Amino acid sequence: MRRARDERTARIGKVALAAAMTGGLVSGAQAQTVNVNTPVSVPVAGNVDRFRVVPVVTSVYDSNVLRLNDARGSGPRDNIRVSPALAVDLNRVFGRTRVTAGGTVGYDFNTRFSGLDRERINLTSSVTTPVGAPCSVTGSAALERAQFDLGDTNTVVTESFLRQVYDVGASCRAAAGFFPAVGVNRVSLTNSSRKVLDTNQSALRAGIGYGRPSLGTLQLIGSVAKIARPGIEDLTGIDDSTMITDVQLVFERSVAPRVSFRLGGGITHADPKRAAVPSFSGPSFDAQVTIRPVPRFTIVGSGRRAVQNQSSFGATYIIADSYNLNVSYLLSARSTATLFAQRARRDPRGEDLALTLQPPRGKDRLNVVGGSYAFDFHRSLRLSLNVAHQRRTADNAIYDYTATSASAGVTARF
Repeated sequence: MRRARDERTARIGKVALAAAMTGGLVSGAQAQTVNVNTPVSVPVAGNVDRFRVVPVVTSVYDSNVLRLNDARGSGPRDNIRVSPALAVDLNRVFGRTRVTAGGTVGYDFNTRFSGLDRERINLTSSVTTPVGAPCSVTGSAALERAQFDLGDTNTVVTESFLRQVYDVGASCRAAAGFFPAVGVNRVSLTNSSRKVLDTNQSALRAGIGYGRPSLGTLQLIGSVAKIARPGIEDLTGIDDSTMITDVQLVFERSVAPRVSFRLGGGITHADPKRAAVPSFSGPSFDAQVTIRPVPRFTIVGSGRRAVQNQSSFGATYIIADSYNLNVSYLLSARSTATLFAQRARRDPRGEDLALTLQPPRGKDRLNVVGGSYAFDFHRSLRLSLNVAHQRRTADNAIYDYTATSASAGVTARF
């Protein structure tokens, strides 16, 4: 009984911490890029947590919420946002089928810039069911709606985005030997007012893998994707889509409970249809390493390069690199401290200068450092504190900025 109670406490704490960190400590590029294989609510064995809805209140101070520098405007830019929300956590097993869901639904209230007030929704769900003895099918979905991070818009706007992600994958992974895997993915990004910046991405992937318990798993995965910009075509009649082909070799292994890693690398080619937009051919990668020297101490490092797009940034496509380091330590049974750092780089191809009416940005680089602390005052009350500093530099210096943000989140658990 005590173990089940501790697991429930840990799971709700994760939802609260994710809600607090979403409120300003993560860049806009991250906010619009989702990994459907990493839900907010992580399932545990059995039906320990069946369904839970708890209140969360997050307050965020941001020293430069407008993401401006002196060259782009003067006046106060700091802001305090208060975001009451409900955190949802579902984990059920029906026979051999597992259903999970998690996330938050709330509203933002801003003290200085009330035009940024709007709903903030971030939900994920998945269903996994076996098909035969070695095979399984997983379907997942994610929904996010929020105010744009103004660092991504080239100008101060009060627009919101709606991102929807749908993914279906199937594999027949046996204990040892060869196995196939296939999947389809659909991502839509909708701008609340400038429909010309909407984007859709559809992808098909297939691969074959080989696994042995003593060695790990090796997979060769190929994918074909298309980024479409229907608003551009409706306005100008120009096909501004991009075809993306990617081939990666991925190696996964766990070494006892202390080290696990996923190393993937390959070649990506992007072929834009619009004239004068350059194509891209180069290496791509997606890697993550988790190290636990002792049970209380965890180090997670990751790196990723991918071709993508987003509806707040007017460009045909973007080559995005991201490197992350997260170090967490369980101080006691009631408290956890975390340090994190990120370096992200974006290279837009085919910037829509006529649509944004702004000078070109070119490549930009974002550095973020910060930390968080979570403490359980009681079984039914958790406090999460977060602080981060971010600095962006761009080829065009007028888009440089620095910002410091701090947030506090309180979660009541029942």
